[in-house]
Order: sequence, then C-alpha cells, then structure tokens
Amino acid sequence: MGLPIALLLGMLVAASGPMWATPLPGTGTLPAVLFELSLLFVPTLLAIASLRGARRELLWDRTEVVPPRAVLAWSALASPGVVLLLDLLGGYRDFADRVAFDDGALALVLGFAPVFVAELPRLAVATLAQLHVEMRELVAPGPVDASVLPHLRELVPQLRARLGWPVLMLGLVALLATLLALLQRAEELEAFVMATSVGMVLAGIVLLVLALLLLPQLFRRWFGVHGDFPPGVGEALRATAAQLGFPPHRVYVLPTGRRSLNALLVAPLPIGRFLCITDGLVHALDRVALAGVVAHEVGHARLRHPQLLAGFVLSLSVALLATVRLCMVHGSELWLLVALTAVPGALALVAVRQLMRRFEIEADAVSVEALGAGPCSQALLEAMRLAMPQQPSALRSLLSMHPDENERVQRMHRHQADPAYRAAFAARGRRVRQGLLAAVLLAATLAWFGFHAAWPIEYVAFRLGAGDVVGAYLAAPAAEAVLTGAGTPVREEWQRTRTLLDAAYELAPAATDWPSAKAAFAERAWRRGELELLSRGPAAAEPWLALHLAATSSPSDQQRAVYAYCRAALDEQPELMERLRAHIRAQGPPESLRAAFGD
Repeated sequence: MGLPIALLLGMLVAASGPMWATPLPGTGTLPAVLFELSLLFVPTLLAIASLRGARRELLWDRTEVVPPRAVLAWSALASPGVVLLLDLLGGYRDFADRVAFDDGALALVLGFAPVFVAELPRLAVATLAQLHVEMRELVAPGPVDASVLPHLRELVPQLRARLGWPVLMLGLVALLATLLALLQRAEELEAFVMATSVGMVLAGIVLLVLALLLLPQLFRRWFGVHGDFPPGVGEALRATAAQLGFPPHRVYVLPTGRRSLNALLVAPLPIGRFLCITDGLVHALDRVALAGVVAHEVGHARLRHPQLLAGFVLSLSVALLATVRLCMVHGSELWLLVALTAVPGALALVAVRQLMRRFEIEADAVSVEALGAGPCSQALLEAMRLAMPQQPSALRSLLSMHPDENERVQRMHRHQADPAYRAAFAARGRRVRQGLLAAVLLAATLAWFGFHAAWPIEYVAFRLGAGDVVGAYLAAPAAEAVLTGAGTPVREEWQRTRTLLDAAYELAPAATDWPSAKAAFAERAWRRGELELLSRGPAAAEPWLALHLAATSSPSDQQRAVYAYCRAALDEQPELMERLRAHIRAQGPPESLRAAFGD
C-alpha cells in the first residue's frame, strides 16, 4: 500500500499539461487520438516484458540481457512519460478540449483518464512481475518448477493492496468531477468559487469533508476488510476496543496476502471510522501484542489526532494562500512571493512531521495507561523483528513520520514507571494543542486580512462571471482604489478583468444575470472581436472573443484556433502566435478574417 509514485507523477504531468505544450485546435482527429491512446499501453507492455524475463530466468536458470528489475523500473518511468508525450503530441488534448469545452467535470475526467489507463493495468502486471523478480533473487541457483511460480489468480489480496492508493485517488477524481458538475448548474455559485479566494477555500473545505466521509467507505469495500479473526482473537481485540470506548464492531482484518505488518485507523472523522489490522500482523503476533496494537490505534481516535492533523494542515494551506494574496495586493516583489511559498511550505512539512511523531508517542501512552507497557512494546519489537531490515539512512530518518522504535519502547516503560515523566508529558501535550489552536487563529486572522484586501478586485470578477454586468461595473471603482501600491500580478489580473468588463458592458449594459448576458455575448461578441482583430490587432480582439466562447458550448475548430492566436498575442507569446498563424492558414482561415491571416 505504498504511495504510487508513478501515478502521482502522471497526475502532476496531466494537471500541468498547458505548461508543456498548447494543442493546435483541429489536430485531434480520430487517427491521431487512437495512435496516441495506444501509447498508453507501453508501460504495461514493459511490465509484461519484465514478467516474462523473470519467468525465463526462474524456469531456465538463465540471465536475461536486460535485467527484469531494470525493465520493471522502466515501466514505472514510462507511465508518466507517455502522459507527457500525449501533451507534447497534442492530438488527444485537443480532442479533450473540444469535447469538454465548457464542461469542467468532463474536462477533469478526460484530463486524468490517460494517467489511470496507463498505470492501473501496469500496476497489476508489475505486482506479479515484482514477485517473480524477488523469487529469482532469493532462490538457490538452478531452474525451478513452474508449479511453484506465483500466479495472478492467487494474488488477489496483494493486487487489491497494490491498487489501493490508485483506486482511492480515482475516487477522489470522481468526487471532484461530481462536485464540478453540480457547481455548473448554479452559475452564480460557480462564479463565486472560481473567482474569489473565499469561495475557493470554502469549496476546498467542502471537498475535504466529503472526501473524508466517502473515501474510507471506498477503502473498506475495495480492500474487502472483514471481521473474521482467528478463533478467540477477534473477541479479545474487540473487548480491548470496547474498554477504551471504541465501537468493537468496527475492528476489522485487512487482507494483504500476509505481506504487510501494519495497523491503521481509517477515516479522520468519527463518522464511519474503523480500525484495520493487516492479516500479516494478525498471524504474526499473539493476543497480548495485538491488544497493544488495538490500544495504540484507538489512542489516536481518543485523542482526536486525525481531526487535529487535518485541521492543522488545512490551517497552514489557508494561511499560505492568504499571505501570498495579501502580499500581491500590497505590491511585494516576486522574490518575496517565492520566499513566502517555499520557506513556510518547508517549515510546514517539518511541523507536520514533528506533530505526527508526537501523536505516535501519545497513542503509545494511551496503550500504556490502558494495558501497561508490555503489550504495545511487545507488538512494536515483534513487528521490528519480522519486518524486512533496512539500512540506516539520514534521508529515511528525515522523511519518516514515526519516531525511532527503540525510543518509543523506552518512552513506554518510562511512562509506566515515572510519575514525573507522565506529568511533564501531559503538560507538553497541552502546549502542543495550544500551539495548534494558535495556528488556527493565526490562519483565520491572515485569511481575514488577505482575502479582505483582495475582495474588491475579486468581487468584480465574481459578478462578471455570474453575468451581473451592472453589478460588476458599479463595483469597479472600489477595485481600482485597491490598486494603489499593488504588485504587477494583481495589476495584470485587474487589467484582464477590466477589459472583459468594458467589453461586456458595451454588449450588455443592462444585464444582471447570466442568461441575459449570455444571449448578448453569443449574438454580437464574435463579430465585434473580428472587427477588433482586423483594425487593432489580436490582443485587442481577445476579450470580445473570450466573451463569445463563454456563451457558447460548441465553438468550431476555427473559432478555437483564432481565439488561441489572440490569447497568445495578449500573453506576449510570439512563437506560439506563429505556430497558430501557420496552423490557421493551413486549415483555411474564416472568410471574414482572410485579411488578417491571408489565403
């Protein structure tokens, strides 16, 4: 159940697609799309090659020219690589842009679909290939019988465990797409979320709460957790849970094919929360040690560690966004904005790491107070003995979210035997919680000042996005008053909003809602944009064309290409302008714009 690095990289590439290349409108033809989608199976083919190579080495006692482990690593790298290649080739991206032009939910699904298409089948084959590679490295020289090789049908628990994170992330994408689809049904609410910092934060909180409620249930069903403990074990563990105030019927076994020694509390929120112990740990430890494991995990729930951690991370995110927004409004230099992002971000990671380590020790203390130091320390030492040994590493120590196991054992026994230590430990716990409360209050204060400073500018964009041209026009003077001393990014943001507002006001000066504004934009904005393009150039035409595209759900490839050309002019991207100009000429420019692009 380790983090799927290849999938995360693929999602990062997909999310940053516009940074890599701009697809040319009209290039997403069926042959181009089918060819590019076929590339998504390259990672799986490499995983199959690794599996076949490892099988040949085991069955025939031979050494492959290219080591199967290396081919397996190449398959992981190929997964984000083919997603990047789709961005560079552009056919699929253009197809997705055309199909989901004004549908944010569909655009999200089509944007991330290649990542999962490339990675999910690769992970399934790679799981089997990994087992063969490990077997080859462990068995004595000489061929092995085919009957002892692992088979896919025998690896359902391992496959489910390996695919766990990808499935949860797929569920998160589906949840976000559903929320976007619902948001699109309310134009004013959608504009509020998309145009304002406050709206974005509130929407993020709603997404977080829903994810914390729904994803644990997906976890439970995907992994097939169950309550079938060995005879006598389940009763003892549920009694321990009940003793500590945790619902005993929510203690489960997590099937992993006995390949994992772990226990986890699933769901940060109390609603739907349950406790899982992997089958590997259930069969490795006795009842006493397992009771210590249960007490430790219940300790996290009793002390509200998941809620505290989620609240702290959310507060840090809001504080960072508000601080950057405040500095942008007050004209801070670019280097300061970078510092305000990088330095606090690094410090936040350190703070989260230290907080998680503290929470582990606090959960150990709950176990000691309930059962004594013996059960939990026995479980920890036994798990250390059974786990695959790892070489000491400064980097591993730095990144680990758990304290050193030997230190934890010493603290458990000290907590049991030393009243002075217990008192000091409790006092430190109170200070930690006071610090978390201070972080939340600081985040709220920064959010007030940061979001309040940017509100006049964001409010105009919000009203304009909702189709209230009158309201946006009346609010513009207050926004311009904020610009005194504002930084370049905010001035550019306002200039963009102001030009759109001026164009919208000329087309629909009485519009107060989106239906009336949309009708005016759809009827007159494109023709006015063409006139601006012919008389004043592409940058001047961009706001008019943007208003027309906002009012239509199915623009032609010609219209999308002309708008992209004008947007590149506004963004001062001459190389992209030349590419688009040549593309428009090759495809045939609109009759009304032949003077601008030539025959």
